[in-house]
Amino acid sequence: MIGTKRFAPLDGLRGIAVLMVFLSHTSGRGILLHSDLNFTGIGHIGVYLFFCLSAYLLGSRLLDKKINWLVAKQFFIKRVFRIWPLYFLVLIAVLILQNVFGYYNSDYLFIKRGWLPAIQHFVFYRGDSVFWSVVAEEQFYILVPALLFGYQKRPRTIVTICILVVAVNYVLYISKHTEFPFVTNGLRYISTNARENGNYLDVFLGSLLMLFAFKAKLSLFQNKTFHLFSTVLFVVTLVGSVLLVSQNLFGLNQPAYLVRYHTLLFVIGFMPFILSLESGNKYVRVLNNPMLRKIGLYGFSYYLLHFFVFNFINEWINIASELKFGLAFILVHLVSMASYNFIEKPFITLGYKLAQKQT
Repeated sequence: MIGTKRFAPLDGLRGIAVLMVFLSHTSGRGILLHSDLNFTGIGHIGVYLFFCLSAYLLGSRLLDKKINWLVAKQFFIKRVFRIWPLYFLVLIAVLILQNVFGYYNSDYLFIKRGWLPAIQHFVFYRGDSVFWSVVAEEQFYILVPALLFGYQKRPRTIVTICILVVAVNYVLYISKHTEFPFVTNGLRYISTNARENGNYLDVFLGSLLMLFAFKAKLSLFQNKTFHLFSTVLFVVTLVGSVLLVSQNLFGLNQPAYLVRYHTLLFVIGFMPFILSLESGNKYVRVLNNPMLRKIGLYGFSYYLLHFFVFNFINEWINIASELKFGLAFILVHLVSMASYNFIEKPFITLGYKLAQKQT
């Protein structure tokens, strides 16, 4: 078990996920490294990787404990202090910009006009712009302790329930976005966020199902054959999806854009590799790259703050697109580093201390 210490390859994976979102959003706002490198569309794939990592980390840490009320309480304290401080600060900043200064641009960070959408963001019911993924994660966090408690007591029942929920959510999600085999807004049964973006329980619970299999048959995953297979599968899934989904990649113009909505393909492509890292996969050493790990460490700040930087650059700086891209990366990294060290890290530390006091 990795434990509570940071595991370098997972930070590297987060860095890859962050860069995918960064590349998609820079491209979508006209900040291109090159005219033939337009990555618009791949951001969702980076978020799927985030979701798989979240399900793995939270699930693996809790499964090694006997889940009771104290463990659940500690879990929620840590999650609250990890996510809420920066999330609420950014929400407040956006609301001030919109309601005090009258600045509203739906191409960047925004909250739909009106006080009801604002309140819905604060209670994790709605997620406009990049807030949608935070809302999806928070809704999943509510389920995690109960799901894993149930799995420790009645594993077959929980596995069956998870399979059914994954199947239903996957069908509803692809039917909404690909119009096959029918069109539905059935995801509205959770929240506004789910209706517009999905609740992604197919990704979260699909990842947990793979984790359950990993824990039950650990010996099957602790060999070089599985490590090589999972690495190849991960690289093919990652590179293939970028080629198929990007708006323009050396003349390839989204040859299979709808692939990005087939969430289970990414669970199958990403999770075996994530699981293999715990059992000692050494094939992809690039994940230990210090810069990639730093990007992963600052990932939450990158995700919530990058649109502020893009907006500033496009509004106030008139230079070539390639220079804008470099400047955007430098500024986002510096802003995120400051945000992590002065906002995220102190609250994370406080959350761990408060959780430990519950014992």
